[in-house]
Amino acid sequence: MKKLIAWILATICTFSLTGCSASGTKPYDNLTATEISSATVRLIPPDRTIQIEDLNKLADLLQDVIIYNQDNSYTEYEGQGVIFTLTMTDGTQTEIMAYSPFLVIDGVGYQTEYAPCQELNQYANNLLQDVDAAASWESPSTSTVTSDETACYSFYINTKGDLT
Repeated sequence: MKKLIAWILATICTFSLTGCSASGTKPYDNLTATEISSATVRLIPPDRTIQIEDLNKLADLLQDVIIYNQDNSYTEYEGQGVIFTLTMTDGTQTEIMAYSPFLVIDGVGYQTEYAPCQELNQYANNLLQDVDAAASWESPSTSTVTSDETACYSFYINTKGDLT
């Protein structure tokens, strides 16, 4: 009987400890856009930094992030990291790197839930695509073709090589 009670207690303790370590936390659950005065994202590769205009979208994405155990083994991985630098209205600054399956907050790595971390990465890459698309239309190359006849044609080639 004592062995049965000891086994039941050991099982309960094991499940309790497993449940505690498996349950994640949302470090930015209460973050609002009004708390952020400015934000940038740096994508590595391609080593580009972009100013973030939509702070509401960023705050919403960060609210969904779930972290688990501290884990600095992210340094052993290769791939793209996106580093969000937030300057808060109180003057403090924080760096959040989405590097699936890790989230690194001010230099401390954590295991993270895949989907929210991947959404941050996708958001950063979408911002990069938007900036590149805008830049390609802001400063197009102009060429003028003149033939032996009197007709003259002008056309634009954006940086992606599209002819307009």
